[in-house]
Amino acid sequence: MLINELAAATGTSTRALRHYENHGLLDATRQTNRYRDFPDSAVEQVRRIRMLLDLGLNLEAVAHCCPASPPTAPSAPAQQRSNDWPTRSKR
Repeated sequence: MLINELAAATGTSTRALRHYENHGLLDATRQTNRYRDFPDSAVEQVRRIRMLLDLGLNLEAVAHCCPASPPTAPSAPAQQRSNDWPTRSKR
């Protein structure tokens, strides 16, 4: 969805949405014409952001609570390394 559509769906200004994106709170891909393209899930993300800001959190705290992209699981090699650690034998 385009930024103006997201703004209309959430009652948030396009300027605020760009600000949230710059702070890592929203992810958008770029179309060939360089327009931002937000996923449908961005509507709920903006609602969460607005709620947390209304509760008095700053943008840094909001970014910590609900980042644009959830943390990913460790890659297979990283997981393998953690499995290679010696285990303590039980007595």
